[in-house]
Amino acid sequence: RTHWLYFGDDARTHIQLFPNPASDQITIQLSRSLSRKATVKLVSYQGQVLHAYELNNIGQSYKLNLPTLAKGVYLVLIEGEEMREHVKLMIQ
Repeated sequence: RTHWLYFGDDARTHIQLFPNPASDQITIQLSRSLSRKATVKLVSYQGQVLHAYELNNIGQSYKLNLPTLAKGVYLVLIEGEEMREHVKLMIQ
């Protein structure tokens, strides 16, 4: 039986989101592949979920088309069995 120890951020999946600022499309790049489906939510700073995407395929890179949004700052939440992370997104 093997036990894994994680120190610092080693257990977390790191996220890159680009371009940021964006206008109509973003790419989400994960530091490790998802082995199960996850949900990406585009959320206003007031907490309103504006759009949700299902990531059903296993991978590390996902391109998402954005709905028409007002200029400003939003949150991109990525939630699944393996992770729960958020990244700020600027819309220009």
